[in-house]
Amino acid sequence: MISKWRNCQILMLFPWFFIVYMSAGEQEAQLLLQFKEGLVDSNGSLRNWNSWSSSPCLWNGIGCFNFHVASINLYGFNLSGSLSSSICELRFLTILNVSKNLISGPIPRGFAYFRHLEILDLSTNQLHGEIPSELCLLASLRKLFLSENFLYGQIPSAISNLTALEELVIYRNNLTGTIPSSIRFLKNLRVIRAGLNSLSGKVPVELTQCRSLEILGLAQNALEGSLPRELQELKNLTTLVLWQNRLSGEIPAELGNCSNLEMIALNHNAFIGSIPRELGKLSNLKKLYLYTNRFTGTIPSELGNCWNALEIDLSENRLTGIIPFELGQIQSLRLLHLFENLLQGSIPRELGQLTQLARIDLSINKLSGTIPLEFQNLTSLVYLELSDNHLHGVIPPLLGSTSKLAILDLSNNNLTSPIPPNLCKYEKLTF
Repeated sequence: MISKWRNCQILMLFPWFFIVYMSAGEQEAQLLLQFKEGLVDSNGSLRNWNSWSSSPCLWNGIGCFNFHVASINLYGFNLSGSLSSSICELRFLTILNVSKNLISGPIPRGFAYFRHLEILDLSTNQLHGEIPSELCLLASLRKLFLSENFLYGQIPSAISNLTALEELVIYRNNLTGTIPSSIRFLKNLRVIRAGLNSLSGKVPVELTQCRSLEILGLAQNALEGSLPRELQELKNLTTLVLWQNRLSGEIPAELGNCSNLEMIALNHNAFIGSIPRELGKLSNLKKLYLYTNRFTGTIPSELGNCWNALEIDLSENRLTGIIPFELGQIQSLRLLHLFENLLQGSIPRELGQLTQLARIDLSINKLSGTIPLEFQNLTSLVYLELSDNHLHGVIPPLLGSTSKLAILDLSNNNLTSPIPPNLCKYEKLTF
């Protein structure tokens, strides 16, 4: 008897649940339709967003959880028009992705009313205006992607309120001003990508208080001054990309304490002094780009301890001394560019051990001696530039015989031998 009564209760409650569900679904559908009104859907990707559809959970780009709209993903739908803040009333929305479209206009300030939004991706559109400070009220936001738009103005200092933020990606805009010191409060921040803007001032020392930081990308801005020594506090840092700024001073030796660094790109700046030998402690380093600066002194032999390096480019500096033979220990090396320096001495024969090496450019130096016969063993060699040096002797007769050599420039040296017949087999070889 009791079980029958319970079954009866369930049957009595079910219609009420169904009515509540339908009511909530209809309300969310109306909000989405209002959002659609601001968009131009030239591909018809949103054709099933209509008032007679049974549930918005079945609409293109809509994801639901517990019968509520939880995500909107309109990536690459070729939409234009503008964004409406009507969807801010979607109380259960956690993801909004409208990236890679042609949407224009400003970012609605009403987006501040998203209660549970965790991911906001508006990248690769035609949005303009300032980054609304109201976005900094999104307490649950973990990822903010605004890159490749026409946004201008400054990074809001209120960004410190986004304490859950893990990724801030705002590159390729027209942002100006300095990086706010309040960024130090973002203890969960792992990624900053703000390149291709017009940011000025120094690399703020406060950034080094973001101890979770893994990627720091501020290339192609107008940053100046020296690098803070406190960068050594970023023990999780894997990528440091600051190329094409106005940075100066010496690279702090303490950078060698960032043991997880895999990429350092400081090229096209005005750094001076010696390349720190402490960089040789970076056993995880894969790419080292220090070219087009004003470095002096010698190439540290300790760089030969960067066992995992793939590319080393120290070209267009004022480096002197010899090429350290220790570089021949880096078996993974694919690219070695040392051109346009003041390097002397002979080319280390140890470089001929690097079977992965595809590109060597040692041109425009003061190198002497002969071309190492060991270069015949470079089975991956595609590009060899040794021009404008003081090399003499013969061209190794089997050079390029086991590789796909495409570019060879030995001009402006004192070589005496004729071109080896082996090189004549290459129809596309450029001398």
